[in-house]
Amino acid sequence: MFVVLILIAVVILYYVATLSSLVVEERRSEVSLMRSRGASSAQILAVFVLEGATIAGLCVLIGPLIAASTISILGYTPAFSDLSGGGRLPVAISRGAYLMGALGGALSFIALMAPAIQASRIGVTRHRQEAARPSRMPAFQRYYFDVLLLVLSIFLFRELTEQGSVVAVELFGDVAINQALLALPGLILVASAMVLLRLFPLAMNVASRVLSPWLSAGLVLGVWQMARNPTHYARLSLLLILTAGLGIFASSFGATLERSFKERVLYSTGSDIRVSEVRPTFRRVDGGSRFRRRFVPTARSQLQESYEQVPGVDVATPVFRGRGQDLTKLFGESYTMLAVDGETFGQVAWFREDFSDKPLAGLLETLRVEDPPEGLQLPDDARTIGVRLKANRPHPTVRVTARIRNAQGRHSTYTLGTMETSDWTVLETDLGIGSRQSLLYSRPLTLVSLRVHEVGAGRKLQAGTILIDGILVRANDGRSEIIEPFDDTEGWNLLKVSPEAISDVLRMSDVGFDGDSGSALFSWTGGSPLTSRGIFHGRSRSPVPVLASKSFVKATGHSVEEQFDISVSGHRVPVRLQGTIELFPTMITPNQRFLVADLTSLTRYANMGATVRELLPNEVWVSTSADGPERGELVAALEEVDGYSARSVTDRAKGLAESKVDPLVDAGWRALLFIAFSAVLILSCLGFLVHAYVSFSNRQLQFALLRTVGFSMKQLTTMVWLEQTLVVAVGMALGTWMGGRLGAT
Repeated sequence: MFVVLILIAVVILYYVATLSSLVVEERRSEVSLMRSRGASSAQILAVFVLEGATIAGLCVLIGPLIAASTISILGYTPAFSDLSGGGRLPVAISRGAYLMGALGGALSFIALMAPAIQASRIGVTRHRQEAARPSRMPAFQRYYFDVLLLVLSIFLFRELTEQGSVVAVELFGDVAINQALLALPGLILVASAMVLLRLFPLAMNVASRVLSPWLSAGLVLGVWQMARNPTHYARLSLLLILTAGLGIFASSFGATLERSFKERVLYSTGSDIRVSEVRPTFRRVDGGSRFRRRFVPTARSQLQESYEQVPGVDVATPVFRGRGQDLTKLFGESYTMLAVDGETFGQVAWFREDFSDKPLAGLLETLRVEDPPEGLQLPDDARTIGVRLKANRPHPTVRVTARIRNAQGRHSTYTLGTMETSDWTVLETDLGIGSRQSLLYSRPLTLVSLRVHEVGAGRKLQAGTILIDGILVRANDGRSEIIEPFDDTEGWNLLKVSPEAISDVLRMSDVGFDGDSGSALFSWTGGSPLTSRGIFHGRSRSPVPVLASKSFVKATGHSVEEQFDISVSGHRVPVRLQGTIELFPTMITPNQRFLVADLTSLTRYANMGATVRELLPNEVWVSTSADGPERGELVAALEEVDGYSARSVTDRAKGLAESKVDPLVDAGWRALLFIAFSAVLILSCLGFLVHAYVSFSNRQLQFALLRTVGFSMKQLTTMVWLEQTLVVAVGMALGTWMGGRLGAT
């Protein structure tokens, strides 16, 4: 509303200045007569100051009272009936109202005095000269104020384009609103109107020369009059341009504002319903008194199925949201990671076309990875898993672990044992130990990676080497089976989840357990404790494709197609920058740095080398067609789904309803804009009538002379109608065009 109020204030102040100019123009002969009788400029100006101060003072005192009464009566109108209940609107006149009234009175006083100061210096000779030869250019054109204002508007518009918003983030993260940029629409409208008026005299001169041989005497005389004294008509034209421009801009501004509030809610929620901070619940174990964490898979497919089973949910898509850091520098930039499911995210999320150069489906397609690590599938009846290995020396504090994934995508780390000896040994563990028993319920199981890491307190991982002769499983009947004899190392690659892993080696060795066959040799360099170093089964993994916000690219200096390492909730992940985007749903902080990745690609890579923790989706975005009471029941049901609970549930319908409660968002905007434009329109009509009255009064002698030389009343009427029609038509046409362009911008 600040923008519209600026435009209204500009129109009103210009209206006051125009009326003051007309009144002073009518009294110029009186001023010149007083100057000829000995009155000084200061004495004449004192008369105008007394008049202006009296008018401004009365307006300051009475204006707030009239405004309060008018606003109170508006409660009876249909536009405000929802607020007033059909009665008067409650209005209280505050101290701020009188302060604003005083500011308006001061500005109006200045507008009244500007032409009076110039008129008080006019003598008899200058008055006669200007009556015979009117000034062809107003003051703002002679001193190029219009050009200066247009240059300033272009500069501010460029700054707004580069900044992207009137909201700026300061050095320490504080959000500030640039008031100069908020006033930009008003500046552009006024500057453009003033510059276009430079073309008005030129157009009239060209029209008079071209059309004189073809028009009647009355029409030609009207064109000559407008070309001879353009300043007189420029004032009225500018007033009409501002009025029409304000009307068109206000009408489009109301619709734009309503759309802005609606899309702000759509953007902040992301989907119909967004379930945030999803976590597994706790339940008492049957037959026991202790509370244990009930294992419920929270991987992508299982989480999605659980929420889609809730009545009223059409589509549910899992999302991961977490914090991370750019690891290319010692103190890298922090950011927000948003990982989405490429198959279902587009069916649920709201995405506007101008957020990116590509549609949402095209963006998600660029995030797909064609070669996820397959892993080594275990037999369905496997009860234990073990590895036969030989260390180069005892490593009593170095633990050997296996990373297992079940059919639902849930990962778990199994401790096989520590390397207590340098002889050949088998490290084996039960697949159903402890809380991991439920992992067996989602077979088949897949061995993702074998790792070593230091667990000694205060110790760093020392360099070492192990020979791996085979991976074996044991069935329930005790039968043992070697599922990976390591006759070669094809299909196995090095884990690179830490900077030190770049020096690790995986190759074949001639030394084997039975002395005949070889084994895989894995050697590692020294590194940090509790950091996995090892090998995984699958093809060499390419970096995870990501999309970056322009603010992230600007802060980090990365470019498209560049590969670099990041951390995601403590997991080190190599990524490749596929492209940049301006905005993405739910990223509501101005200039927020964020990355977008495919959920499956990110979680599989991060969980493959994680020591213990898992990277799992922690949000669910839901699409639903339910409304009314059914929607409220659905929102309540999503807070606690079988096996899961959520810290918050955001309902888009509730956000839209809350935005409409504010009268300035729904019908109130239309009503206020209509009232504001009506007030400006009334002022413009009054200005037009006063302008016509003063113009005709000052030209009575001219009309009498024309009648004397033979002009008929019809010809004089034609001349007057032509002048007024051209002024109104040009002013309304330019104002309508400029208001439309300004609203579109």
